[in-house]
Amino acid sequence: ATLQRHVDDPLTAAEIEGPASLSIKNTKEQRIALAKAGKEDKTELRKSTTARRKEKKQEQGKSTTNREKARKKNFLMTLGKAKGKQKRSLVDRGKVLKAHKERGKRGGKRGNNG
Repeated sequence: ATLQRHVDDPLTAAEIEGPASLSIKNTKEQRIALAKAGKEDKTELRKSTTARRKEKKQEQGKSTTNREKARKKNFLMTLGKAKGKQKRSLVDRGKVLKAHKERGKRGGKRGNNG
């Protein structure tokens, strides 16, 4: 508005008080209210992709996958299995490998072929 006003025109009250109104500080309650108003609609945006997927899955009534369960499992629980794996004899390793190949041919533990 200041650019369109001619130099000879007198100033209005709104033009004088305009800049002063910008420096008026809000009260603590007003600042808190403004901050909360901005945050309400952002809660959904702040969630991670995995959290969103998990929520969606729960809404559909699905459970966690084996990979998710393995990730959550206590590390100390898995140590014993790893130690036993190291101590296997060569013959035992061969048996395990052979059984693994056979299971693969059959289609997994339960024989799922499709």
